[in-house]
Amino acid sequence: MSTLTSNFNQLVTSAKSNLVSETRDTRYLTVGEVSRQGDSYIHKVSSDHAHGEITTNHQLAVGNTKGSRHIAYGEDVKVYHGTTAPDYCDSVIFLGPYVESTSDFKILHPEHSDHILSAGCYQITHQMNMRTKQRMKD
Repeated sequence: MSTLTSNFNQLVTSAKSNLVSETRDTRYLTVGEVSRQGDSYIHKVSSDHAHGEITTNHQLAVGNTKGSRHIAYGEDVKVYHGTTAPDYCDSVIFLGPYVESTSDFKILHPEHSDHILSAGCYQITHQMNMRTKQRMKD
């Protein structure tokens, strides 16, 4: 097993072992709608939403703290570098990865409710402090 696969499996195991018992079913989201998991926003976007290259990192927030463990998890999940915010977002938004899946999947987190999402495309953004213009962190 590669080191990257091992690290990913450790993240998933850690997230699963500390899960909040509630799961939010957000499969109802349509393009242009948003759900929130802690300081991360999950925007349903169209399949032609611009994005960067694929990445093997399924962690959706930068950092190594427990609060950064927003993990895209599912058989068909692919995560790409985010390059474009949804057109209704402010230009100073903190952009996260772009996620797509051909089947339902979850975003796991040890401190927040898991989210179940339907197949589709999602752009992740992060909350910011409007006074300091810094990204908020869990």
